[in-house]
Amino acid sequence: MESCLRERYRIGCYTAADKQVIGKVVEVCRTPFVKQCSENSTQPSVCRTLGEEECKTILQEKLVEEDDILCETVQQKWCKDGGRVCGESPTQVCSFNKRTVRRITPVSRCYKVGIRVCSPPDCDYVPGEVVCRDIDQDFYQEVPRKVCRLEARPECVFLDDLRILNPNFSRNRI
Repeated sequence: MESCLRERYRIGCYTAADKQVIGKVVEVCRTPFVKQCSENSTQPSVCRTLGEEECKTILQEKLVEEDDILCETVQQKWCKDGGRVCGESPTQVCSFNKRTVRRITPVSRCYKVGIRVCSPPDCDYVPGEVVCRDIDQDFYQEVPRKVCRLEARPECVFLDDLRILNPNFSRNRI
C-alpha cells in the first residue's frame, strides 16, 4: 500500500516570447534585380534563389526626459561707491524643470528577401533602381519573458499491512 505523507515543491521555469508593437512602418524600399542576358541563348533555364535587399523605415516612439528652461528678464538694483551711485540693470533669471516628452525617431532596418528566378545559366542579375512605397503597418518585435511555476510533487512511501494496523509496530521486533 502507498501513503503520501507530504509534498515537495519544485520551481519550473521557461522563457516565452511575446510579440510587442515597437513602432509603425511608414515606408518600404526594395532593390529589385534586373535580368541581363543575351537574346539568342539556347541553354535550358536553371532556377535559383537570389536575395533582394528590402529596407523598412520604422517610426519608434520613446519617452525621454528633457530639461524645460524658463527664463525671464528682471531689473536688478545695484549701488557703487558706498551707495552714492545706484541704478538698475536688466538681468536674466532662469529656472529648470524636468519633463517627460514623447519623441518619434525614424529607424531603418534592412534585410534580404529571397526571390526565385529561372533563366539560362549565362544570364546575370544586377541590382536595379530602388522602388519605395508608403505603408501604415505595426512593427512587432519578440520580447522574451521568464515564466515560472511552483509545482507540487507528493512524496509517497509504501507501507505494509502490519504498520497500517499498528503504527507503533517495528520490524526490528520480528
